[in-house]
Amino acid sequence: MFRAVFYGLISTAFFLILPSISHADAAVGNIPDNAYPTNRSYGSGWECERGYRQSNAACVALDVPAHAFLNSGGDRWECERGYRQVNRGCEEIIIPANAYLRDTGESWKCARGYRKSGNKCDLIKVPARGYLSKDSYETGWACERGFQASGNACLEVKVPNNAYFVDSNYGNGWRCSRGFKEERDECIAVTVPEHGHLGYNGNEWDCNRPRSRSGENCVMR
Repeated sequence: MFRAVFYGLISTAFFLILPSISHADAAVGNIPDNAYPTNRSYGSGWECERGYRQSNAACVALDVPAHAFLNSGGDRWECERGYRQVNRGCEEIIIPANAYLRDTGESWKCARGYRKSGNKCDLIKVPARGYLSKDSYETGWACERGFQASGNACLEVKVPNNAYFVDSNYGNGWRCSRGFKEERDECIAVTVPEHGHLGYNGNEWDCNRPRSRSGENCVMR
């Protein structure tokens, strides 16, 4: 009885393994030139050697152009540093004066103090009371504190009495202190009527509740 069960198990295992063996044998038998077996039970059972790529059921040699090298996978090519891919070749990157190759090796960047203009780098002309900024796409410079850009110059900001300097390229460069409001080029005191108080921004007034504004006064409704 035991022997019959044993032989039955052996027969079942043999028939289960037989298809995978047949598949592996068939895969190995169909391995194209310039390929090697993967010994895997799934897929085609083979992969192309380094320097070749799969094309249908064959391995085709990679046409590596000048100034290029095989990638880590060995199935594609990349251009050397200082070259970039153009169609099926590698073209040298022409670096203009006052520029350097980026870390990626695929493009160039203007040196500090210069701005890209087409295929060259133009000198950034910094005006008096100005300095080079990180923004190389616009003017490339900014004004010192207390000065404001106006065209190609840095003009001193004239801060009136009861105001303070605002570091901004927009507006007049200053803002009235709390309790004062801007009129022309001056800051005049905000006159708060009886039963009123300075508003949130400090440049206007509001009425105390339950009163409401009527002209320049706070009245009961």
